[in-house]
Amino acid sequence: TETLAKSKMLKQALGEDVLEHYVHTAKWEQFEYDRRITDWELHRGFERY
Repeated sequence: TETLAKSKMLKQALGEDVLEHYVHTAKWEQFEYDRRITDWELHRGFERY
């Protein structure tokens, strides 16, 4: 997302407000994804410990 936010081409094409919104949304989606624990991770964790 940092590279996306620094893109002069996208800033020019979309406008600064739209680009900032898009970057914010991408960061939020990644945060929400990282908070989730998959069934595989749970199963694998119990196998290891």
